[in-house]
Amino acid sequence: MFTTSIAEDKVAINEYGEGYPGSNIHNSSNIRISSLPQQIREFASKLDIDGDGDLNHSDVAMALYHLETKKKENKNLRNIIVVFSVLSVLLVACIFGASMTAARLSQEVHVNAANGFAYVKGSGEVMKTERAMVWEQGGIAELPTKTLNRLAEIVLAEGDVRFKIKGSARSRDPLNDSVILLVEGGTLTWDRVEGLVDATGHAKTLLENTFGKDAFEVDVHVDGTNNSRRNLLNACYEPYFGYGGSY
Repeated sequence: MFTTSIAEDKVAINEYGEGYPGSNIHNSSNIRISSLPQQIREFASKLDIDGDGDLNHSDVAMALYHLETKKKENKNLRNIIVVFSVLSVLLVACIFGASMTAARLSQEVHVNAANGFAYVKGSGEVMKTERAMVWEQGGIAELPTKTLNRLAEIVLAEGDVRFKIKGSARSRDPLNDSVILLVEGGTLTWDRVEGLVDATGHAKTLLENTFGKDAFEVDVHVDGTNNSRRNLLNACYEPYFGYGGSY
């Protein structure tokens, strides 16, 4: 019986290695890595922190700690994936809703293939657009250059005279602080003190038609003083002007 037991121990040692679980040869609370089956030794060796070939309580506790940490990390990762999935669904829904809204709005407009005009559906009216413009009142010669370059229209005498601006020029002479505006078929000259002081071409004709032939004449008094440009001074000193473009 004794001989047989020794033979069995030798067989077990040859199969699992010295110190295998249940062996009487190595009686310790630690687990020898060499005593474990071959297929798990490589994984078990990664748990051996001190590298002594044994798995003690500290090694097992650290392995359990890392396992719990990985479980928490995996749980957080799953939560992040769920949040991103929900956001993706909402994004797709928003895009779909915007597409449906655009499709409904496009149905309100009908484009005639023959003439290219866009009509408001059901009314037969041609769809109209207008240039965005800001209207203000003030002295033309006092406008900053940025606003002067965007000047589009000028309205005088509460709308009785209207000009579309095609260009402008500001004098750099400190003794001649004036601005000349180019309009269709003529020019308008504004002074910082007296307002509209001169006009040429069709522009002058239009102003004389509204304010009279003596609109640009100087009314000289007996004492030698003058009431310069009397008819234009009140009506054209601070006209309404509109400007557009990029801001």
